[in-house]
Amino acid sequence: MVIEIVPAKARAKTIASLRILVESPRYLLLHGFYKEASNIMKNAAKLNNKPAPEGKLVASVKISGGTVKDLFKPAYRRITLIVWLITFTITTMYFGTIWMVPLLVNVDRCSLAKGPARYACRCKVIKTANIIGIITGGLGEPIGALIAFTLIDRLGRKRSLILGFFVTGISFVLLMLCTSYVTIITNSKSRDNFNLISLALFCYRGIRYALILLIRSCNCYLLDISYIYISEIYPNKFRATGLGTARAFAGLGNVLSSFIGQALFLASDIAALATFTGLSLVGLMCSLTITVETKGRLLKVS
Repeated sequence: MVIEIVPAKARAKTIASLRILVESPRYLLLHGFYKEASNIMKNAAKLNNKPAPEGKLVASVKISGGTVKDLFKPAYRRITLIVWLITFTITTMYFGTIWMVPLLVNVDRCSLAKGPARYACRCKVIKTANIIGIITGGLGEPIGALIAFTLIDRLGRKRSLILGFFVTGISFVLLMLCTSYVTIITNSKSRDNFNLISLALFCYRGIRYALILLIRSCNCYLLDISYIYISEIYPNKFRATGLGTARAFAGLGNVLSSFIGQALFLASDIAALATFTGLSLVGLMCSLTITVETKGRLLKVS
C-alpha cells in the first residue's frame, strides 16, 4: 500500500507545481508570444532588483513548432519507428523486471517436490533475506547510470545499445536456466541428498540475485543511452516532440510489463522470462539497423 501511495503523492506534487513553472522566454519569443516573453523578463528583473531590458523584444529567427508529422518525413520515418520500438522494449523490460523480482525470489518449485525432498525445499514467505535480494536488485539503478556515463562516448550510441541489449538477453537466458534448475533440485527422491539440495538452493539464490542486479543495471543503462540518442538524432525544431512521442509509445510497454511480470509469471515463470528474452532480441535487432551515429556530431538546428 505504501509503495503505491508514495509515487502517487510525488506525481501529485509535480502536477500541482506545473502552474507555477515559468515558460522559457526564448521559446515564447521564437513562437511569436512577445508580450508573454516580455512580462517574464520584467518579472525576473524585478525579483533580482535589476532594471528591465529597454526596447521591444524581436526574434532574429522565426520557426514553426514541430509536429508529429515531422517525425514521419522521409528523412526521419525509419529512425522514428526504430527508436519507438527500442524505447518500448526497454520500458517493458525495465518495469517488468521490477514487477517480477518479488515473485522471482520465491520460485522454488516446492509443488513439484516429491518424497523427503519436499522438506528440503522449505517453501517460505518473503522474509528479510528476500527483501535484501530485492534491494540488491535496486542497486542496479546507479550502477547502470555509471556504466552508461562511462561507455557512451567510448563506444558510441549504437554500439552502447547493442551491448546493453545483448547482455540483457544473455542475462534473461541464464536466469531462465537458473530458474529451471530448481525443478531438478526439488525432484530428488533421496533424503541423503538433503545437504546437497540445501547447498544447491543456496547457490541458486545467490546466482539469481546477481543476475537480477545485472538485468536491472542493463535496463537503467539502456534507458539512459536511448534518451540521449533520441535527443541527438532529431533537430531542435521537433526534438521535444520526438522524445515525447517515443516516451509516450514506451508507455504501452509499461502497461504490458505488469501483465508479463505478474499475470504471465504466475502462470509460467519460464514463459515470462522467455518473453523478456524475446524483447531483448527485438531491441538488439533494432539497434543493429541504426544507420546514424550521433557520437561527436553537432546538434541539428532545423
